[in-house]
Formats: sequence, C-alpha cells, structure tokens
Amino acid sequence: RLAAVQQATREHLEGFKQRFLASLLVEGLVIGNLDQAAAVKIFSSVEQRLRMSPAGPIPKVTIARLAEGSRVRHVQLSPDPDHVDSAVVVYLQVGEQSHQVDATLDLLCQIMDKEAYTQLRTKEQLGYIVCAEVHARCGVSGVRVAVQSVKSPYDIEARIESFLSSFRAFLVSLPPEEFQDHIASLVNKKLEPEKQLEAKASRLFTEVVAHHWVWDRKARQIAELRNITQGSLIEFYDTFIAPGAPKRRAISSMIVGKEVVESCPEVTPESEGRVKVLS
Repeated sequence: RLAAVQQATREHLEGFKQRFLASLLVEGLVIGNLDQAAAVKIFSSVEQRLRMSPAGPIPKVTIARLAEGSRVRHVQLSPDPDHVDSAVVVYLQVGEQSHQVDATLDLLCQIMDKEAYTQLRTKEQLGYIVCAEVHARCGVSGVRVAVQSVKSPYDIEARIESFLSSFRAFLVSLPPEEFQDHIASLVNKKLEPEKQLEAKASRLFTEVVAHHWVWDRKARQIAELRNITQGSLIEFYDTFIAPGAPKRRAISSMIVGKEVVESCPEVTPESEGRVKVLS
C-alpha cells in the first residue's frame, strides 16, 4: 500500500475519482424530528454535491455456502509479531436467515455463552476472552465460538470442539423452568426500547444496508421465540452445531501468536491465505 501511494499521481487520483463517483450509490436513513420532505432534500443535496451518475443495479453481496459435513481450517501468523496471544474462532454456518432461525440462534447462544465462559475460561483457564455468539452476515446465519489464549491454537480448537460435544448434555439436563427463564429473559431484552436515538438509528440502518427493511424484526423474533421448545432446540443443535451433526458446516480461523509460533513451523508468511479442508 505504501508503494502504491508513493507512485500515485494527480492524474491517477482524478481518474479514480471519476470511476468512483460513476459507480457510487448513496444509501442513508433519516430519523428524528424531520419530515419526508426534509429528508428528501438532504439526500438531493448530497447527490448534487457529489455529482453522482444515475445509480445502476445494486450488486448483491453473497457468502459461499459450505458443503454439509465440511470442516475447513485457516491459519496465519499474528499481524503483530510481538503479540504473545493466539486466537481461534470456530464458525458454524447454519444457512439462510429467517426469523425462526435467528430466534433459535439467539436463544442457543444466550445459554451457550455463559456455559462456554464457565467451562473454557473459569474451569479450564484456557483464555481470558471466551465467547459464543450469533454471527449473521449478508443474509446467512451461524454461530461463532471465539477464544484468545497463550496456548496453541490447535489445542484451543480441540477444547472448543470438546466443549461443543459436552454442551448437548447440558442442554438436555437443563431444568424446564430454567429453559423458560432464558426465553423470558431474551424476550424482555428484545422488548426493551432503545434508550438513545443513536442505538435505534443503528438498528434500523442495518436493515437499510442489508436491503431487508424489516422494521419490526424484534417483534417477529419474539413471536418465534415463544414457539421454541427445549426439544426443538436440542434437535436444532443436533442438526447444525454438534460435532458430527449431519448438516454441520465448520470453519476454524486461527491466529498464531509469538508464544507458540515455534511450535507451528508450518505457519509462515508465505502460507497466509491458504485453507486446509479437513473433511
């Protein structure tokens, strides 16, 4: 990048500006004490100042669909050679977003996140940062379990997989009243109104950027949450998340830190960007 900047000329910059503006699409959200006419005026002013060309078709951002039963690993050195910690994210791709899928993942991760922290952080002392959370991008939903630790990323990955194997038993043994408490807690979180206009604007703008425009998404997810049973959540886990699940699609992304770099001689600057298909 530095070399490209050093070689740049005014002519190159002018050419880039013309190409950039010709392909530019402005999207936005106006929220607060403004009416429709004022909002339209703001956007018209932006378009005029940028001298934008008429917008063409909006390209759709897509995510590759992993094959069912696949397991892929990507490993690279830390961008900071002095950073001692390694990090691992195990991403489990579920599939196309829907209110039912998103509600199920929200509930699953609310239960799983606390148990992952208890097992991997508190009991096993694996790393200071441990989390399990919903990962939804470009209309595709999934789960990611992340751990940052001084231990080998291969050991971290093995412990994450071991936790995912044992977590099923935790779901099965969860008392029904605790399961219902989790649902009630999640419903209450979704019913809680944003305390700041910025938070509301951020939530609604996510709908704009994704071109979904589902303004009542929380209400639809709450309706789905109330239909989830403990049995249906376990069935979902057995289908998409548990090791060996028939529709499991997993990617492990690893960053190798200074503390263990000597024990990972196969990871070099030249190997960056390569992936290994494990199954």
